[in-house]
Amino acid sequence: AGHAQFRDRHPGLALDARGRMAAGRRIVGTITGGTGRYAGIVGDYELMWQYVAQDGGDVQGRASDLKGKFRKGAGR
Repeated sequence: AGHAQFRDRHPGLALDARGRMAAGRRIVGTITGGTGRYAGIVGDYELMWQYVAQDGGDVQGRASDLKGKFRKGAGR
């Protein structure tokens, strides 16, 4: 389990993720809110990690098969 934040320049999405972050692993998660144009967004998503690289405390990777749904809601 973990938390992630994806940014599109300044606005960003806050996400909770479940699953082991390793190549070839499926991750499922919840969109818990955002900033800027993403403020108030809630939803669910899933993706498949193609690869994962760690550099100190940072985790980077490439994902494929991103699927999900979202709606404007209260956010958390």
